[in-house]
Amino acid sequence: MWHIIERFMRAKGYGIRQLSRVAGYKNPTTIYSIKTGQSKDPSFSTMIRIADALGVSLDELRPDKQAGGKSMTQVTVRLYKQGDKVWRDFKAELIKRYENSAMIDISESEAFSKIEKQEFNNRIVVSKKAIVEKRAVAGVDDSDILKTSVNTGLKKISKKRKEARAKYARGIAEAASQCDTLIDVAKRIGKSTTFVKRVASEFEINLPRRNNGHEEIASR
Repeated sequence: MWHIIERFMRAKGYGIRQLSRVAGYKNPTTIYSIKTGQSKDPSFSTMIRIADALGVSLDELRPDKQAGGKSMTQVTVRLYKQGDKVWRDFKAELIKRYENSAMIDISESEAFSKIEKQEFNNRIVVSKKAIVEKRAVAGVDDSDILKTSVNTGLKKISKKRKEARAKYARGIAEAASQCDTLIDVAKRIGKSTTFVKRVASEFEINLPRRNNGHEEIASR
């Protein structure tokens, strides 16, 4: 079990102490006990905490659900689009197959920047039609779980991301009133321009943008 948790920890950039803190533990004893094997059968509540902290569904931490115990399969994605950004012909690791789509791990993909990987939590869901290796994504992994725990897990991730964006909204609004360009705003808060525009659009923040020597106001 620990190797599965550790893989998701690496994707998040977490160490044991950070995972413990995000999971709500005052000290890392619980997580250490899982790593050392002292706790071979962690309680349900402990696993829920760990799954939530890692931003994954509980099912994804189960050893018997990790592609039959085999390593993940690498696939090639022809096209992935998010907003006005497009990624083409990149490789990633297949995590789970749904009816018409698949979840993939982009943590090792060179097509995505470090900031983009953080924003996507190192995983995206793409259409099966966009994947070159059709046999690799044929079929469905636990369709009943997709309707329950996976959807619930994704909703939790979405909610956490929205809450995270809300925390940045105030800083973006303040930076927007003081900076001349969108890039300056992004640098001020330490996020990508894509993230800044997304938050600005969601929270109706006007972003300054210099164009041909004149300052325009853009909300996205």
